[in-house]
Amino acid sequence: MDRQINITHVTTLTKVGDQLVSKDFPIEQPNDGLCQHLHMMAEQEDYTMLDVQRYFHSHFQGDQMSTYKYCLPYDYSASYVKDIEVPEELTDDEYQQRLKEIKSRLQYVKSVRRLPRSQRSDEIDRLFAQSLKELKTNLADKYERYARAQALSDTISEVKEASGVCIYSREDRGWHTFNYKVDDNFVVSFGTNFGYGCASYFDITVKYNGIVLVPYSYIVNYYYANFCDIRRCTTRLRPHRELWDKALEYVRDLINEAQADPEAFIRTKVLNEVRIMVDGLKGIISNPAGELKRLTNKEELSEDYKVFRVIRPMTTMEESEYSLYPEEFVSAFKMEKVSGCLNYLNDLRGLSTICAELSTYADTVEEMNRQLYPEIKDLYKNVERTLKYLQRDIDRMEKRMDIIDHRVEYFEKKLDKALENVTFDQKDEVTRRFHAMHPRYASLLKTQLAQREALIQKRTQHSLRNDIYKRLSKSLVLEESYLKVA
Repeated sequence: MDRQINITHVTTLTKVGDQLVSKDFPIEQPNDGLCQHLHMMAEQEDYTMLDVQRYFHSHFQGDQMSTYKYCLPYDYSASYVKDIEVPEELTDDEYQQRLKEIKSRLQYVKSVRRLPRSQRSDEIDRLFAQSLKELKTNLADKYERYARAQALSDTISEVKEASGVCIYSREDRGWHTFNYKVDDNFVVSFGTNFGYGCASYFDITVKYNGIVLVPYSYIVNYYYANFCDIRRCTTRLRPHRELWDKALEYVRDLINEAQADPEAFIRTKVLNEVRIMVDGLKGIISNPAGELKRLTNKEELSEDYKVFRVIRPMTTMEESEYSLYPEEFVSAFKMEKVSGCLNYLNDLRGLSTICAELSTYADTVEEMNRQLYPEIKDLYKNVERTLKYLQRDIDRMEKRMDIIDHRVEYFEKKLDKALENVTFDQKDEVTRRFHAMHPRYASLLKTQLAQREALIQKRTQHSLRNDIYKRLSKSLVLEESYLKVA
């Protein structure tokens, strides 16, 4: 069998001197022959599901009572992955009952019911034989999954005891954070959520001297990047088993580079990211509309959005805000980007003991925010004032709407009274005569519809503008908190 992570090998990072090296631990499969024999039995009509069951229990090497919460053999992005355990044994009576249920159900299958009665028996026998084979095959698959899970578990136990092993590939289903202290400088964490469909993820966080190595460039390379979540993660991979190689190679090369030359490492892995971020912020400040357009027109980013949970494209609501209030939306985008980077000042200054330039970049970000603060405050107050005007209009329109609704309700009650004792065939004629006798009713209905649409539009304007207001509010709070201004 070709090399497959967590199936044929557990892949690890092992410490040799002050360097990390990749090392595979082969997974011994003592029950491989048994599994092959079970699948052979499933293919042959002479054997029943009970025969497969008995053969497993009498020949399996190892514990048959454990439960393993692995994804194996399913992909990490699969859904509804169940625990791995030996299926409950069927008695002869339970097996016979299951056969009866299958045969009974087959009588109602479409392919059977379409046939003449004289041909149905042969079709039922064919489908029944197919069902029996599926029962045996499914059972053999479950036994093989259990055997592989136990072999993986045994190998992982050996890996944990092996000298020098720092990190190893995992298979655990569900939400987990695995922390590995490589040395006094580095702590590596793998955040995983395998087996939960589109909610599955595979994150790598590397801490250097207690500070997370952050992908600062995300801030200016994507329309939206969550400033707080970015601080918790160094990089992300698609949730696929085969990417453990890429994940461990990334960590290995990162740490080995730092051990060889700490200052060069900071320059390569941190300073370059910070430089991209600061240059991007300068571009956003000087041409926010152009940068916003650039970041929202990048079709090639669609794949990134599927992998990185901390970034996303513009939402439908934001597109409406941009269309309705372009100047304010662009300003909010600019202020959100620049003020959000205040979250990183302490981290940058913490690493400046190794690379002094980081402190200079931190000062640059702070100065950008000081210069931007008056503009944020003025725009915030302007949007706040506009919201009050919009709300006043809404209140006035709602009162007008109540009056119109009350008048329409008066005529609707009169119409209901006129229709009380008429037949179904007479209703249309009575309604037509009512409208002819009360032209004011038709006029009120038109006014009601127009007023309702106007009110909905005004509420939409308020909602969209209020979202911009909230974004500005967050930026203002950050500015006043970090810069100690008010």
